[in-house]
Amino acid sequence: MNKKICAFTMAAAVFLASCTASLSASQSWEVKQPSVTKDQDLQKYMDSEKHNYDRRDHLEKTALSSPYKEKQKQFALKTLPLLHRNSEESTVISPLNLYMALSMLGECAGGETRELLFDLLDADSVEELRTMNDLLWHAHQQFTPAVTEMVNNSLWLSDRHNFSSSLPEIMNNDYHASVYRGEMGSEKLNQQFRKWLNEKTNGLLKEQVQGQQLSPEVSAALVSALYLKAAWAEQFIPDYTAEDVFKAPAGGIETEMMHGTFYGNVYRADGWSAHDLSLNDLGKLWLYLPEEGTSLQDILCDPTAYDLAQGSETDLIKESGDVHLSVPKLVLKSERSIVKEMKELGLEQIFSEDADFSNLSEETAMCVSDIRHAAALKTDEEGLEAAAFTIIEMEEAVSVVETKQIEFRCDRPFLFILTGDDGSILMSGTVYNPVQN
Repeated sequence: MNKKICAFTMAAAVFLASCTASLSASQSWEVKQPSVTKDQDLQKYMDSEKHNYDRRDHLEKTALSSPYKEKQKQFALKTLPLLHRNSEESTVISPLNLYMALSMLGECAGGETRELLFDLLDADSVEELRTMNDLLWHAHQQFTPAVTEMVNNSLWLSDRHNFSSSLPEIMNNDYHASVYRGEMGSEKLNQQFRKWLNEKTNGLLKEQVQGQQLSPEVSAALVSALYLKAAWAEQFIPDYTAEDVFKAPAGGIETEMMHGTFYGNVYRADGWSAHDLSLNDLGKLWLYLPEEGTSLQDILCDPTAYDLAQGSETDLIKESGDVHLSVPKLVLKSERSIVKEMKELGLEQIFSEDADFSNLSEETAMCVSDIRHAAALKTDEEGLEAAAFTIIEMEEAVSVVETKQIEFRCDRPFLFILTGDDGSILMSGTVYNPVQN
């Protein structure tokens, strides 16, 4: 039986081929990757020697990046409670995608700004950050009939500014990023930008990509993207899927619930329990259930939850047996600015005139103007597909004068006067009821 391959794309790391020291206007360097794997005879591949070779090669690469999983855990502990704090709304975030985007930003920074970013990223030096991102990139590149997994990075530069001549080579060698340069705000560059995002997320975030553009005010943009598609190691039987009630905070919701019985483990902590679903040639999807009196935020703030997901040793109670699992099909998508959360994490400076991005450009003072994160995840009986992208936009830093804040609320009767260009009073009125029939 052919199994549909599931995929999860990490958007934003493209390898720069033959990158020269500097970029002239309208130039670009791109890294070509294999195409997203189409449906093939999965079982035939899984039984082949080619699968054994691919698996060994992948495990060797993940072994090189695994020493840095503690840093990934600490980053998740800092960021996810903030990014998932809305208890009434579903959210989906890619910590790896965000980590790689902020790493590229750290490469552009200097002085105190770099220290702030390195503290959040738990990086001891720029050399360590480069090594870590290089190994993470290699560990998340798979293109087989069983799984598609890819990370892509890119740097977009305005043709209005001069940038560090060494930056393209660094982004190429250590962050595997494509570099593009052109007229910000032009339809040509925006079309190229949206095409890149769609390709690196395999169209899973097409609606979120549609509105993305690099405005004329943008001096530079750093982008990281991710895509993944993989099948469950043991698939759900479609005939067992049925309509059921999901107990949402606002009340019961009718949804398609998948049911299956799989031999496995249930881990129990103080206030929550967890179970995992394995994916072919990838990792696992961990499911965490809070007990009464425990919130999802409580679990997000518990280091043990991350230790469990990362395969680290824990003292949790483990029950093994036939697990009768019921889980809804998921279709989750989100896209939003995360500036507020980044400021709460101590990065206020990167958004101000005090930011130091001299490693990006010594001639033009720049600061971050926006950080946007989009992610999507879908599950069905066969597997999961997911994608994410992070866009960090930078503009010229402008001195901001602190002004007095004055509130003016027209929530009671008021007067208005309308004048013409010459000062003539064209109309006036009193408002006691803003809507009259």
